[in-house]
Amino acid sequence: MTDSPMHGVADPSAPARLAVGLVSAGRVGTALGQALESVGHVVGAVVARSAASRERVAKRLPDSEIFNDPAQVAARSELLILAVPDDVLPDVVTELADGGQVRPGTIVMHVAGAHGTAVLAPLTSRGALGLAIHPAMTFVGGAQDTERMRSACFAITADDEIGHTVGVEVGRAERGNEPVSQLGDIEAIGQDQRRK
Repeated sequence: MTDSPMHGVADPSAPARLAVGLVSAGRVGTALGQALESVGHVVGAVVARSAASRERVAKRLPDSEIFNDPAQVAARSELLILAVPDDVLPDVVTELADGGQVRPGTIVMHVAGAHGTAVLAPLTSRGALGLAIHPAMTFVGGAQDTERMRSACFAITADDEIGHTVGVEVGRAERGNEPVSQLGDIEAIGQDQRRK
């Protein structure tokens, strides 16, 4: 039995941990998932369709359940990472929005360098919190990617201050809880994104 005043929370002073879903288990997605697990989040569900992706999950995210359908992963996620190729992202977002498995309040982030947060509009209009987080590094597909991320810069795009704060915290977790530097004014960045 715990002395916690909050039922079901062992240590209310500990940082909250998220159930993370990953679409898909390529080089970038797997590295992000592994980085988040290293600071206590749980990557419980992953889309891994190819043999190489399934092998990558088995090796680097062994406790994750593997699915073929992004909707199954979304239904299990508080933080949903969309690590798909830039040209596929709009279709994946539309599919998830049409399926209705992304609940209001779910944090949905993508890593596609060609897109800001506007591509997530079909999900954010239904109550999801959208983020675009772009690690500025080359991913080679091995465990060294997770380690190299600790010194990488991340570009974080959010539509509002709440989204930016969440994005900074996710970026901090991906970097192993090292501080994230913020340059510029998030309101100006958000306004620039909306003008495009």
